[in-house]
Amino acid sequence: MLTKNIRDRLFSGAFWNFFGTVASRGFTILAGMMAARILGEELYGEVGVIQNSITMFQVLASFSVGLTCSKYVAELKETDPYNAGGIIGFSLIFSVCSGLIVGGAFFLFSPFLAENVLNRSDIVESLKISSVLLVLGAWNGVQTGTLSGFEAFRSQSITNFASGMITFLCIVGGAYIQKTNGVIIGMIIGLFSQCCFNSYIVRKYLTKYKISVHFCDLKKRLNLLYKFSMPAMLSGVTHWGSVWVGNVMLVNHHDGYVQMGIYSASYQWLGMMLFFPSIITNTILPIMSERKGVNDHDSMKNVLFFSIKISFKVLVPICFILMIFSPNIMKFYGNGFENSWPVLVVIVLMSLFACIQNMIGNTFAVLDKMWINLNLNILWCVLFVIIAFFLLDSGLGALGLAISGLVSYAIRFVFVILYSIRELKVGKI
Repeated sequence: MLTKNIRDRLFSGAFWNFFGTVASRGFTILAGMMAARILGEELYGEVGVIQNSITMFQVLASFSVGLTCSKYVAELKETDPYNAGGIIGFSLIFSVCSGLIVGGAFFLFSPFLAENVLNRSDIVESLKISSVLLVLGAWNGVQTGTLSGFEAFRSQSITNFASGMITFLCIVGGAYIQKTNGVIIGMIIGLFSQCCFNSYIVRKYLTKYKISVHFCDLKKRLNLLYKFSMPAMLSGVTHWGSVWVGNVMLVNHHDGYVQMGIYSASYQWLGMMLFFPSIITNTILPIMSERKGVNDHDSMKNVLFFSIKISFKVLVPICFILMIFSPNIMKFYGNGFENSWPVLVVIVLMSLFACIQNMIGNTFAVLDKMWINLNLNILWCVLFVIIAFFLLDSGLGALGLAISGLVSYAIRFVFVILYSIRELKVGKI
């Protein structure tokens, strides 16, 4: 059973995460719909492949130090504030440096990427502009991770609402004025506004917990990179790298960018389906980490089981609703999208398998078993790319890529459950 204190923290965090996530994802969905109607299938396919390219390289740029901050700030903010301040300082320096390096490399290699990989020479300028997102994303990752560690969910939700509205307005305006380039510039403005809001909030919570950010013992903290950040980063690289490879294979087939536009529109709803689990995830990770810091393993287990149970009760009805209304949803994206509703149905089904695995992934993070999580992601990556290769060659296009994700997630789901059962039996979870 959950104690009253933990239950109150869980519900309070979930409420504010819900508000902020609905606002952020809602504005993203609306911006995507409006941009798709303005740009059409092909240009929206350009936006989709650029976004996925940035997402893949963002994992390298951030090196998952945001997740590191979330775990260790939650664990140490009251018991060892000096060490918590050192981890924040180290994460800030490392993420900014890695963001500049990866962003600079992405800018320099954009012509090669556009012409030889993405088969679209006219998106070179858009790729160069989007390199700014890598630097801002690395900075923002440390900020959001730190705020999650502080359980600053109310402040984060307000920030997400404000920056989401700014992003929506800038993306839609940018699509009207500058097409693909305008959408990318709108994303940059929105992310920069979020970084500015977060900077102000982080300073408030540092003062509240009497934590001073410092840059001492940086060599000592390098161990965190191997122990936690590196496997988390590699897990992200294998996942988003395989997604990106799938996108590259899709756009290099016949009518590829039209199919990419359809896939991008449908894939947005994976994020929408994941929004509720992400609310729970963002809430329970700091709570479980804090409980680990005081060796309260029973509460950790109760929090995990409770979160899985409540997620399924919410997700299953939403899944059925989205599948039933999938033809109507795709019509909102404009002419050319209305007949692609089967892609959305497959992606919604895929999200059910992804949600439970993301939830259990919290346990891997809390118990420092990130290398196990990496092995499971490699399994997913290999399956996804192999299945996509054959289905795309058969001419299924966006639907084939969606089916590849569904099958590979379903197989990974079996391995995650079997491993978790084994850990439960030996009392590690």
